[in-house]
This record gives sequence, structure tokens and C-alpha cells, in this order.
Amino acid sequence: MIKNKRMRVFLTIYDNTEAVLGAILLMLACIILTWQVFTRYALGNASTWSEEAARYMFIWIIFLGCSYAMKSDEHIRVDFAIMLWPRKIRKYIEIIGDLLCFVLAGIILYYGIRYAFSVKSTGQFGAATFFPLWYVWLAVPVCYALMISRMLVNFIKKYIYYQGVLEEKEGDKSRL
Repeated sequence: MIKNKRMRVFLTIYDNTEAVLGAILLMLACIILTWQVFTRYALGNASTWSEEAARYMFIWIIFLGCSYAMKSDEHIRVDFAIMLWPRKIRKYIEIIGDLLCFVLAGIILYYGIRYAFSVKSTGQFGAATFFPLWYVWLAVPVCYALMISRMLVNFIKKYIYYQGVLEEKEGDKSRL
């Protein structure tokens, strides 16, 4: 139990970032798309900005979902290929896979930052919303930074787990 109140607040925010932001954006996108349908069919004149705004929200939702999947270690992987290896080697194969995933995320983070700021420097805006597009592209580096932090936490947990410090859980036996 963490006694420092600031640390508890930070960890609470950190643990729920993707879920809360994703839920808020999904709710807003649903409201906006409902407005789009209403204006199109009830008023006979669709709003010009709603489809574009919802698209930008879905981009953020997708990347937040990727980070959330990384947090819960639920990304798609080929467990069958890991099970082909002898039991003593499996943990090292998983660690190598995690490190490769970490490197790939770092590369995407780096180029995501570069691209988002290159879009900012060109001053691009959405056609219907006049929303600065670099905020949309910022989803890539922000969410990949979150993913990398989640990978680090998961890697530390796995490393400790493989060293025998944590007790084995029933659900994790099949993965080792």
C-alpha cells in the first residue's frame, strides 16, 4: 500500500488514463454521430463538421485502445510459437519478443513525434472543422509513449516473476 498521497493520485491517473480518455472520446463521438444522423435525416441537411470530428476522435480511441491492450498485456501474439520451445527457453523467447516490441514502439514514437511536428509546421487544418491536424497526429507519439511506459511496467513484472519473486497465478501457468 502506497502511503504517499501524491503518488497514489498519480498512479490512479496513470492506471486509468486510456480507459477514461477512451470512454470520454467514445461518448463524444457517439453524440456527434447521433447529431450527424439527426441533421441528415430529420433536417435534410447534414452537418459538415460532425463526420470529420468523429473520425479524429476514433483515431485517438484506436491508439488509446492499443495502449490499454499493452497495459493488460492483451496484444495479439502467437502463443503457439512460444509453446514450441522447451520450457527453460520460453521465458527468454518472451523477453526477446518484448524487447523487439519495445524497440519497434520506440521507432514509431520517434517518427510519430517528427511527423506530428512537421504537420504543425505546415499549419494544416481539417477541411470542415478547421481543427489543427497536428493534434490528430499527436495521437501516435502520445499513445506510443504510454505504450512504452506500459511495456516497461510489464517487463519489470515479468522479470520479477521469472526470478521467482512473485507467486505464480493460476491463469499465468499456461503461458510458461
